[in-house]
Amino acid sequence: MAAIDTTTATGKARRPLRVDLTPMVDLGFLLITFFIFTNTLAEPTAMKLALPADSTDSMQVAKSGAITLRASQHQLQLIPADGGPAAARSYTWQQLPAMRQRLLQLRQQLQQQFGTDDKLFVLIQPDATAHYGQVVSLFDEMLICQVRRYSLVDAE
Repeated sequence: MAAIDTTTATGKARRPLRVDLTPMVDLGFLLITFFIFTNTLAEPTAMKLALPADSTDSMQVAKSGAITLRASQHQLQLIPADGGPAAARSYTWQQLPAMRQRLLQLRQQLQQQFGTDDKLFVLIQPDATAHYGQVVSLFDEMLICQVRRYSLVDAE
């Protein structure tokens, strides 16, 4: 490093200039703490889940509009109640758009048959191998397909 020449034009040596940075450090810490305490962190968002007030109440559902979605880790079964096991269709999780199309077809059939899709009711049955994210994906599908009545039930 090069040495700093502290001599003046008259030949006298100057005192070296010393800057005390302690107040600057204090100001920096005050600003950091101010921004930490005044900033709000991102609050976690949760899915709104409407639960009935009393779980002993039962709801009457038309058999023509009831659909069961059985979810496992690797596959998804869409089972219409009025079609029986023969009408059940299996999908993988990569085929979720195809399942969505089938659900929309069933919804349109109810609208054509009864003039409304109020009879459409979807039971979502995840088994023990299904992941939480997969169940949330099914809830998202209900919103995409505009299914107004759906329920999460335990697997049998």
